[in-house]
Amino acid sequence: MDCLTQHYDAARSGWNNNETALTPATVGGGKFSLAFSQDVDGQIYAQPLYVGGLDLPSFGVRNVVFVATEAGSVYAFDADVPDPVTPGTPGPYWKRSLVPSGERPFNTVTDLISHCTDLIPAVCITSTPVIDRAAGILYTTAKTITKTGGVARYRLHAIHLADGSPRQTPVVIAGTVPGNGASSSNGRVAFSAKQQHNRPGLLLFGGTLYLAFASHCDHSPYYGWIFGYHASTLVRVAKFNAAPDTSLRAVTPPGFNNQGAGIWQGGIGVAADAQGFLYCQTGNGPADLDLGGKDCGDTVLKLTPHLAVAGFFTPHDQDHLDKADLDLGSGGVMLLPDQPAPHPHQMVSCGKAGTVYLMDRASPGGFNASADHVLGTLPGAILKGVWGGPAYYHGAQGQRIYYCGRDEGLRSLSLNNAQIHVLAQTADTFPFPPATPTVSSNGSAAGTGVVWVNQVAGGNTINLLAFDADNVTHKVFDAPAGPYNSGPKFTVPTVADGRVFVGTDKKLAVFALHP
Repeated sequence: MDCLTQHYDAARSGWNNNETALTPATVGGGKFSLAFSQDVDGQIYAQPLYVGGLDLPSFGVRNVVFVATEAGSVYAFDADVPDPVTPGTPGPYWKRSLVPSGERPFNTVTDLISHCTDLIPAVCITSTPVIDRAAGILYTTAKTITKTGGVARYRLHAIHLADGSPRQTPVVIAGTVPGNGASSSNGRVAFSAKQQHNRPGLLLFGGTLYLAFASHCDHSPYYGWIFGYHASTLVRVAKFNAAPDTSLRAVTPPGFNNQGAGIWQGGIGVAADAQGFLYCQTGNGPADLDLGGKDCGDTVLKLTPHLAVAGFFTPHDQDHLDKADLDLGSGGVMLLPDQPAPHPHQMVSCGKAGTVYLMDRASPGGFNASADHVLGTLPGAILKGVWGGPAYYHGAQGQRIYYCGRDEGLRSLSLNNAQIHVLAQTADTFPFPPATPTVSSNGSAAGTGVVWVNQVAGGNTINLLAFDADNVTHKVFDAPAGPYNSGPKFTVPTVADGRVFVGTDKKLAVFALHP
């Protein structure tokens, strides 16, 4: 099964339901291990993407894994062997740098007024690219800065899967919207490549590419932005700012009353459903949609393809979340498969406060200062906060949602009749940054579900852990994947065709069964 976008699909389910080789029995049977690693030139924050049976003109049909780095490079590696080109010499089929001549990757230590310790030092490709297999194109963003003059730019690139060559000249990401918020000028708010940071994975939906932005370590002024670009032409067709105005609701202290509402999501991409709507959630910032305003802090947003607000949910304690730095936007939205009536279209969300919200996508809940009008919640005592998203699995024992909170175990939740309950949790805990899990299975066949999680261990290593999806108290695998050096946070394992790919600090790890 291909993995062409962040967390497998536009619902951001994190579920590969077409994995026949890897099961709790085979993974835990002693014949699953690290097969090989490939060196790269920077940290890997973006999820590795996989294309099986890809025709490479110079090499034939191959299974290929694509990796993007914070040094600004995209690699195409063989997914099955370390040295497909020259035996004995590991390396990629191709490598493409997206850093133009005269520029370098943005540096959060030297290029900000006060450096950011969140992602250091190089920032170039953070978000997970997206692949259009039919067109043979990989889309990604890259952030660079001129060596002379210090002008920061974000560009949208379209490159060929076959050899990494550009399909066309990359486009500089830019735009303005009406607004009177921080840094506004003449009634307009402009996108600032220096202040903004693209973390969420790219979305390709209905022929449009969607790119979402927050900031570096709350370096002000910044906003939540989404841009839409026509995939074939790279012409901008839509834009959205999540906090363009000074809030209609008084905010004390006033730090976020005229900016913020960043779209962080721990790398989780903007989601999209079959009904034609997009979904995301925002971080700290003003919230006044209920008053007729345009500010969307700590809010789950339902947007049209043209990025107009079509619905929203803002927690009743949004003011507290904002003041306490408990961003709802640290997590991402996951859309659920169709459920029984009367609420067939549901989604889940969680942020730093740890409350899990189950919502009806048709009517997410709006804002009510007394109570949250959602389908159900699990209070913050259940999770200590997430920086990423959940994964979904429908196995022989029913529907499951998996969340991994900070400094606690991976938790398995049941989903039934618009209700969620905690079933079990792992003995292994996950220190900051907590993980975003992935699930693999052979459909809903009993005994085939595995939950995969990357764990930061000892502050300098990323371990790959695997658990039985039907009983997460049963760990079936635990082994080092590669180095961790102040990142990469929110790295997500990719499972495809009997392989598991893990991005670390300057290494791609490939796990597989052996005879």
